Formats: sequence, structure tokens, C-alpha cells
Amino acid sequence: MRAIWWVLVSALLCACAGDDGRVTLTEREQMPKGAPCRTSAECAEVEARCTTEDPQPVCTGSLASGAFERECAGATNEAALTCAGLVCISLKSNAQHKAGQCSASCVTDAECGSAGVCLAVLDGHYCFGGCGDGDPCEGGFACVPGPGGRRICSVTP
Repeated sequence: MRAIWWVLVSALLCACAGDDGRVTLTEREQMPKGAPCRTSAECAEVEARCTTEDPQPVCTGSLASGAFERECAGATNEAALTCAGLVCISLKSNAQHKAGQCSASCVTDAECGSAGVCLAVLDGHYCFGGCGDGDPCEGGFACVPGPGGRRICSVTP
């Protein structure tokens, strides 16, 4: 009987292990925003990704529609933690009276979720919500021309 039990347990363990022998994560075991990660598949939230920043990559929150159309308090670590993408861009005086805008660092549009746009601004590349006719911005942000003529959700001077 013990031999049969051992075979069943071994079969279950093998069925759950990846090609490299590591056990894959179930939905319950996936990592929350801010938790260390190695791949985006480890991150729990919808359209979340594992950042590539040093010294330790971490999971973002959900980068789905609206993630970059949220106000934050400015470029501080505390403000960045309130944003799904873990970045808060400090804004100059603007018509919307917003101190900061949530974003995420990026290299390509794909890193900004399904509705995001990656643009070179300020001192790096950051995600913004894309917008256009019939696709308005959320959170009191305006649909404005961004670098390269792409329309993004941000503020007006």
C-alpha cells in the first residue's frame, strides 16, 4: 500500500513541476504588487509585470486600462507605492491642479498594458494611458498630444 501511495504522490509532484523541476505557482501563490519576482508570470494582478529595475525586480500592480490615469502626490517613494506601475511623475503647475501622475518605467508599449503607450519623456521612458476620439481619459486627465504626435492622458499647462 505504501508503494502505491508513493507512486501517486510522485506522479502529482511531477505533474506540477516545470521543465526545470521547479513547482509552478498557482493563482493563490502568485506575488502581490511590490513583491520580488523573476518573471511576469509570477505576478498576481491582471496585466501586471515583473519590473527590470535593479537592484531587485518586483511585481507591479495591474497595468490594465486606467492605471496611468491616476493622480499621485509627486515624485516620492511613498507616492510611487500608491501607483500600479510603482512610478509617480511629478507635474509642473497645470490646469487640472494635479501634483503627480501614476506611471511605470518602460521600453516598449507592450510593457504598459493593453491600453498604455510608452514614451520618452523627462529622464527616461514612461507609460501613459492612450486616448482619442471616443476613448476619453479618466480621473480628470486631458487627452493631449504627446511626443511623436501620439495622444496620451496627461495634463495641460
